[in-house]
Amino acid sequence: MDNKKREIISKNKVSSCYFRSSVELPYRKALLQITERCNLRCAHCFISAGNYGDTMPIGIIRNVVIPKLKDCRVVSVTLTGGEPFIHPDIIEMVRLFKNANIRVGICTNGTPY
Repeated sequence: MDNKKREIISKNKVSSCYFRSSVELPYRKALLQITERCNLRCAHCFISAGNYGDTMPIGIIRNVVIPKLKDCRVVSVTLTGGEPFIHPDIIEMVRLFKNANIRVGICTNGTPY
């Protein structure tokens, strides 16, 4: 089994997924992993999240992710992780997306951390 750590950001890409649902063509919706950190250790977790891992910096969101999503006609984004509410800049991040006229949803486990 390969235990090499996967990076959620690199020079030319960020971990995200584009799909067409819940928005009208020609627009898109994106699922964006903003952290690997999580307060749970669920058996079904496909990224094996835990109290460790990388977190996408707010500057990357502001200066790279939002402009690229706008270029791709993304009008709605779902923030995911790990647990998105563990991200230290989650409120500012939502504000940045809203200011860019991108709707925001958050995929959370709904437990206190």
